[in-house]
Amino acid sequence: NPALFLFKKPFVQASADMFPKTLLFLFKIIPFLRFLVKKNYEEAGEKGFAIDPRTNQAVYPDAKDKQNMVNSRCFGRVKGEQEHPFIVPGIYGASAFTLSAKLLAGHRELLLGNLTSSPDSKVHWIWGNLDLTVPYTENIGEAQGWAKKYD
Repeated sequence: NPALFLFKKPFVQASADMFPKTLLFLFKIIPFLRFLVKKNYEEAGEKGFAIDPRTNQAVYPDAKDKQNMVNSRCFGRVKGEQEHPFIVPGIYGASAFTLSAKLLAGHRELLLGNLTSSPDSKVHWIWGNLDLTVPYTENIGEAQGWAKKYD
């Protein structure tokens, strides 16, 4: 997944890279601030669905609508549904402690190390020029360089 290496992070996630434990503490003592995690998660989700530049509509509108409904339920925005108790901590934990900028270089080294030490290993990229989470145009050259070097 190219997102492990190159993606543009929303504000809260970028802040979490700099001050992960401080933000975690603030989210615990000021629960209202948790809306920042939800907002950034939903913004990233909007970017995750390809938008046709000619129509400005989602390429897969049914899938996008279905995911938006799942998000609404998890965040307690559906009448009769409570917010999932672990959704915000889970999103924040993954963002701050697994996909942090400090760790991405290590993830990249592991992948490239595996490709170097295991010549039979293959990586297949599923990625397109409508991807806004990991901008295709800005990053495809690096991925193509990996393909030439490790293929």
